[in-house]
Amino acid sequence: MLLSNKMLSRLALLTGLVPSYCAGTGHVSVSGPIVGEWKVEYKWEKENKDLITVTATLPPGFPGGMGGTPQHKVLLPANPTEVPFPYTCVVKDPVILQIPIGWQLAGATITTPIGTGNVIVHHGAVPSMVTIAADGSMTPTDYYRAEPGYQLFFLDCPPAIESLGTISGTLSLRIPPSERRVDTIKVIETWKVAFTDANGDAVEYFAPIAPVEYDFANVTDIAHTFVVDASTLSCTGPTGAEPRSELSGVDWNLGNTVYVNASQLDPAAVSVLLLGWSELPVPLPVGAPGCSLRIGFTDTFFVPTTPTGTASAPLALPYDPALVGLSVLFQPAQLDVVNSTILTGSHLKARIEP
Repeated sequence: MLLSNKMLSRLALLTGLVPSYCAGTGHVSVSGPIVGEWKVEYKWEKENKDLITVTATLPPGFPGGMGGTPQHKVLLPANPTEVPFPYTCVVKDPVILQIPIGWQLAGATITTPIGTGNVIVHHGAVPSMVTIAADGSMTPTDYYRAEPGYQLFFLDCPPAIESLGTISGTLSLRIPPSERRVDTIKVIETWKVAFTDANGDAVEYFAPIAPVEYDFANVTDIAHTFVVDASTLSCTGPTGAEPRSELSGVDWNLGNTVYVNASQLDPAAVSVLLLGWSELPVPLPVGAPGCSLRIGFTDTFFVPTTPTGTASAPLALPYDPALVGLSVLFQPAQLDVVNSTILTGSHLKARIEP
């Protein structure tokens, strides 16, 4: 790769500042009336304290290859001209979202320590690569590809509230009666790569961070694939309790102790938190109408329920590098002893980070 020693030194100095993984925790919940459109909420939370910008130059004669930093590499186009092109990589997690064509994106919000705003949403093609022509001009040449029957949206944080610290957000989807079924939504996290070509025009594309993939047909990892059951009502008990997972405010880093939380529980029922490492491909109906098991659980934790209907269990993550990149899943469940009813809540996913 024809990068100068100065460039390599500049990029290497930034290694420690770039997050190794950008996924946080997330869950999906479904609610709605018996008739009319149903609503799906996808919530996520992550730490973005390492937001940085990497600026470098694509030298003349660059054959095409990887740039960025040793931890976060981005595929750069070949430069056949004698014009050096400056490029900027911004690590900030714009997201490419895939949802079924019949479903509607009703809105999205995001919150940072300095405020809350509406997510920037674009529908349609998103460039994943550019090509440099012989005259030094640049044009997008490759795009993210949706699976048949699905559509893509580009989601970005409003510039006014980009900041360091924890970022949380909610996507709201509407599902018409004719589209109620078990289906999936998928996300690919990206970082923005911007060039100024020989004509002075700004050209940009979005390189995938995780998973490193452009075709959604190949996105199968647990952290970025969410099974949504919109075929039945939400799981609600005799007292109106509707168990829900709650996102942790602490990163799932090695050595951290994080709390797995649940809310909207029935204080009189027995509460458990189920832990697993895999998601069931199709929800397994259990207990009351609308209730289903969503994860292949391997452990069960009995937890006391507070009078306000909350529960929490600490999880100490061992400092084991083999765990990095794995996804852990939790789902709350309750046993209503009086009515002999099982209730289940929305399941939470978290990818373990260094």
